[in-house]
Amino acid sequence: MKRLISVSALLVASTLFGFVAHPLRSAAQEYGDSPKPSPLSRLHMTESVSEEHLLEKVEPKYPPAAKSSQVEGDVIFTIIIGKDGVVKEIHLRRGNPMLIEAAAKALSKWRYDTIKLDGKPVEVETLATVRFRLATTHP
Repeated sequence: MKRLISVSALLVASTLFGFVAHPLRSAAQEYGDSPKPSPLSRLHMTESVSEEHLLEKVEPKYPPAAKSSQVEGDVIFTIIIGKDGVVKEIHLRRGNPMLIEAAAKALSKWRYDTIKLDGKPVEVETLATVRFRLATTHP
């Protein structure tokens, strides 16, 4: 029953606050030689919550071939934000191949506020979307 309540509480917390700790911290164990929970390695955060910590967002340079072909769209990445707010890792999830390189170059220059948990800086895993839209002119 305690395990069910812990899982329910974790689901509520992740819904309300947009993140969960990974790996999950287990309840205290009552076995003398049992494994101890490992310390927090990374915080998982929704894109909308991580955007609140975004200090510097560099817009991508529109690739000329994509622009002349009138290609628009979003390129979505999973990123790892370091304890210092710098994007450490960029992993492609999806996007138009004509836009990926420009999106990744811009994203590598994004900077985030240091994110802390219990007063200590932590790495964060989140999504980042780079949008490409052509300017429209109306007569």
